[in-house]
Amino acid sequence: MSMGYLECRRETTGAPGKESGAASAFAAKTIYLPIQSFDWDINPAMLRRDDELRGANEPLVFTPETFDPTWTITMRMYPDALGWFLNSQIAAVSTAGDGIITDLGGAVIPVGATRHRFAAPYSVGSLPRTLAMRSAYTEEGVFFEHRGMGVESIQVQSQDSGGCILTIGGKATYVARIADPALTPAYESFSIQPFPKSRATLGWLGSTAPTEDVTIQLENPLDYSHTFGAASRWTDLVEYSDTGIPQVSGTIQKRRTLAADYDALIAATRFTALIGFISESIIASAYPYKFYAQGSSSSAYSGGKIDPQTNARRTGGNFDFAFTRDSTVSSTFEVVNATASYA
Repeated sequence: MSMGYLECRRETTGAPGKESGAASAFAAKTIYLPIQSFDWDINPAMLRRDDELRGANEPLVFTPETFDPTWTITMRMYPDALGWFLNSQIAAVSTAGDGIITDLGGAVIPVGATRHRFAAPYSVGSLPRTLAMRSAYTEEGVFFEHRGMGVESIQVQSQDSGGCILTIGGKATYVARIADPALTPAYESFSIQPFPKSRATLGWLGSTAPTEDVTIQLENPLDYSHTFGAASRWTDLVEYSDTGIPQVSGTIQKRRTLAADYDALIAATRFTALIGFISESIIASAYPYKFYAQGSSSSAYSGGKIDPQTNARRTGGNFDFAFTRDSTVSSTFEVVNATASYA
């Protein structure tokens, strides 16, 4: 088993860390992620000159021109890490439990637990939050620092076994090979379990068919730029996309085909959605860790299809959904855990 680790901090300078110096400040909280995989690529583009007249009928020497790093993390959905990445896209409104405030499911939150809410609209201003990570390949003795990491996609996926899965991805400004930072990882306690499918709750369209699995995705597109005068092969500016808007969508897999789901799709019927995940682990006073994704009364199916008809007793289907706005905000995410603050 590897002794490597992945440390993550939030940059707080108002601009992303980049090649010309590290970010000058970080948020107080540091998190070590119990990842299943951290996949990253600097995406090098080489300056090639094979189109020049050089009197050589063979490829010409090339040199590096630009780098456009990307990254993806896959891990089980733990309550602290989930809140961390949501806060990396959207500033959390954190409220300590006091035996009076409630969660989106209506349960009272006790002292010792903290409610972190993330409500639309999910972008304010032009400059998004960014992260810095240090990845340690301890056995190989190779270490990297990743700067200006913007979180563009957060996906939650239920599955029958192994816990629900969290997939996070985006781009970065710079990756540097560094000396061993000699860090000592401190992970969330082993006693805190990832969210399982077995205790999930669902508030959905009336008369909907039984549900097999649900995938929820928050997309917040970012633009990474090589600005003139930056004197770097790496990107140096991160902004919210000019054209893309933050969207909450997903797919719900149905075990059977029922008229209610098909009719709702073709009519774009609006309904209120509440998807809940409840942990087996307790925070305080018999209150467990929780995660909710709530869609307003204008949630609707945006696409989908019935599975092929075969010689089977049951035919299911997959329906895409989107949380949209009418008179109220389109969606709200909520994590209740033992983390007092993500500031």
